[in-house]
Amino acid sequence: MKRFLLLLVLGVFVLGIIPALATSIGELPRSETLYTAGLQWGPPDNWNPLGGSPDWPINAGAGRNLIYETLFMYNMISGKLEPLIGKEYEWVDNLTLKVTLRTDVHWQDWEPLTAYDVVYTLKLGQRYEGCPWSNIWLYAKDIFSVGKDMFVVKLKPENPNRLVITDALGSIYVLPEHIWKDIEKKCNYDIKKIREFTNVHPVGSGPYTLYYYSPEKVVLKRYDDYWGRLFFKGLPVPKYFVHPVFKSNDDGNLALEKGNVDISQQFVPQIWKMWEKGLPIATWYKHPPYYVPAMTPSLWFNLHKHPLDVPEVRRAIAYCINYEKIALLAMTKYSPTARSSLILPFGGESKYFSESTVKQYGWEYNPEKGEALLKS
Repeated sequence: MKRFLLLLVLGVFVLGIIPALATSIGELPRSETLYTAGLQWGPPDNWNPLGGSPDWPINAGAGRNLIYETLFMYNMISGKLEPLIGKEYEWVDNLTLKVTLRTDVHWQDWEPLTAYDVVYTLKLGQRYEGCPWSNIWLYAKDIFSVGKDMFVVKLKPENPNRLVITDALGSIYVLPEHIWKDIEKKCNYDIKKIREFTNVHPVGSGPYTLYYYSPEKVVLKRYDDYWGRLFFKGLPVPKYFVHPVFKSNDDGNLALEKGNVDISQQFVPQIWKMWEKGLPIATWYKHPPYYVPAMTPSLWFNLHKHPLDVPEVRRAIAYCINYEKIALLAMTKYSPTARSSLILPFGGESKYFSESTVKQYGWEYNPEKGEALLKS
């Protein structure tokens, strides 16, 4: 992972043009191509950020700013938002967020990226209920630009939520208004039609463009006029970024073992077995849990069904789950034994973890206690 981050910030500035979508490609130069796995599990055909399930790299969510970019980048290690399109943000008061943009950002068609694009993007969620980020309007009263380099978010006094709005800064891709307003018009402002638009020629502000796709792979090509070449002091080193489509985890893991995949985001059980074979595979940590936590697997209950609507039943189930065994066998030591909290007791979240609260209100593996709850 560390090596990958370096790859994305190092490079040489080479002038170029936006490549057209290729209809076919030969063998790509291995020394200029980065292969990844684990983020595309079917034939690709859609790169619409407003769609329900766009393909790689649009589907990967926050932090993978390859074609489209977010305002800020979320750093999983520090827990902070770092500048990208956005230069800085400030909560002026409890209800007012002010965001200042960089002045040198441009789209891949060389049109400038401004606060007008950001406001347009965010207001798509206000106009269309089916927009993936329409939830921000549960808390936002208004969003407006102040010139081309700044915008302001005003929260509803009766229902403010600063965390949701702050999270949006690092998770919502900014879209070019001059392109998407025409897409809206062609779709007759029908959100169903807009979401069905496949967007096979995406124009973003990121360092890569969609170059080729087939049922077997997605290929991105470096955009050498990327605005960030000065901000990052260079271009990404890989000229091509490829995601093969594997039929299963086993196929992807075998490709990683053979060196046909450079970085993998899929589950690779017992990673130490590759080290025992002398393979040059690296994880973030050299010891358990090996990886930086990105999500917490959870069990969700249907509260409309009896007896799952009874809190004591749900707590009894919680007492009967062997968390240590799950971490050892299902997660192959990639996770410490889970605690009864959505906040992790280690890593960047540990400062928010309350041991006393978990002891008072939480639970642990204790089937006898669970059985007693059901009998009470």
